[in-house]
Amino acid sequence: MTSALYRHVLREIPVPNAILAGGIAIDPRRERLVLTTKNLGMVSVDLDSTEIVTTLSSQVGGAGVAVTPGGNRVLAVAPAPDAGTILFADPLGPSGSVVVGGDARDIKISPDGATALVTNAGLGRLQVLDVTQSTPRLVANVATGSAPVAVGVSGGGTDVAVANFAGRTIGFYHVVSTATPVRATPPIAMTGDAVAVAVTGGTLPSGTVVETGAASGAALHVVPSAAAFRVPAVEPASTTVTLISDGVRSLGLPFEVVEPIPTLDPRPTGITLDPVDADCGAGPVDGALRILRLSPDGKLIAVSREGPSCARVDVYQAAPGGATALGARLVDGASLPGATALRDLAFTPDGKKLWVATDAEGLFEVDVDTQSGGFGSVLPFGGATVGSARALAADPMGRYVVAAVDVTPGVHRIQLWSPGRTLSTSVDLPGPVHALAATPDGRYAIAGGEGRAYVVDLASPALVASTPLHTNVPHDVVT
Repeated sequence: MTSALYRHVLREIPVPNAILAGGIAIDPRRERLVLTTKNLGMVSVDLDSTEIVTTLSSQVGGAGVAVTPGGNRVLAVAPAPDAGTILFADPLGPSGSVVVGGDARDIKISPDGATALVTNAGLGRLQVLDVTQSTPRLVANVATGSAPVAVGVSGGGTDVAVANFAGRTIGFYHVVSTATPVRATPPIAMTGDAVAVAVTGGTLPSGTVVETGAASGAALHVVPSAAAFRVPAVEPASTTVTLISDGVRSLGLPFEVVEPIPTLDPRPTGITLDPVDADCGAGPVDGALRILRLSPDGKLIAVSREGPSCARVDVYQAAPGGATALGARLVDGASLPGATALRDLAFTPDGKKLWVATDAEGLFEVDVDTQSGGFGSVLPFGGATVGSARALAADPMGRYVVAAVDVTPGVHRIQLWSPGRTLSTSVDLPGPVHALAATPDGRYAIAGGEGRAYVVDLASPALVASTPLHTNVPHDVVT
């Protein structure tokens, strides 16, 4: 039996004044049709009203066009003479283009919306773009047959087919899931610096290779959730970091390599951190700005504010962002119940929380995630398990916040807390600690005591070394 609708036109949608370029896609919600045109750019057509509701981009697209599963981003290949360019349009964000070289012919987006696959006939490659960034980034190239012109992705995203025009063949590829980099600490570094890369969605084997731009090398230190590497001698540029595990490449993580500053030339910015008066019961005071910490992504500055029997924490905007100006005070005097003096501050590895050590029992966590409904709220935790906290440091690998504590008088410990406030383990020390720092590769925590420093292996974890006793000063400082 044959349906009466078989091979019948159900509806025709006019697109006035448009010279169609051959690219067409339906967004996953089936609300709009996306078209590439030679004269109007990339446009979307409402499938209910059949009217052009949005000009997505004035750039002229080619025959390949795709829409992310959420429907919020459109990507298209550009026609000659810009055939090595991928166009992207986002109604809620930036639109623009990214150069991939060669002759890009077709594009598809994976079902999870994280990657775009591009057939490049000029280069003989299947190119992989990370489309989770504000500007898509080329993160991988896979060899294909001769002159690949079309690509298809299975519904589950595990299989990819590529049509090779010159070879008259179809190539099949299997997509293997792997750990995805989520954060580089620090995100900007110089040649020779150690950098830690945290991952999600998988574990890393000991033989993980780190690729920075065009250079690659074995990781310095690998744990299941992160890898550390030393920045190779590459040209200063905005690039990506890619992890290669058992031959499988991850998505690329934005990373920037910069030149060393030969001569420091500090200049005023016109920004002053001027806390408003705070009244802690003994009259209003400005408070001493004694402790300052920068968030891992460099966007926030946390500052202690202290006065007579008064302990507060302010958070400022360290980089301009959207409607928030550089130097704007985002958290104004977060109150820490029972605290009269601040001892240390540390951002969690993801930069979304700020931990505070004070003279009160336990620790405090301040929510500094600007996208959170609890932004600026304060949560006491730890209590008698912590006792008196003296110093804090974040693990660059993202596993811990390290705390130096006196659980009771004379009982000195390094505690390793998960960023979710769960105590993982503790290491006893022979003396008190007043300062903490983690090595950039995440191997060790260095604790400054009273005339000596202690080295704690974060993987064991265990106390593995102590320096000889030197001139007995009250507090050692480590950086």
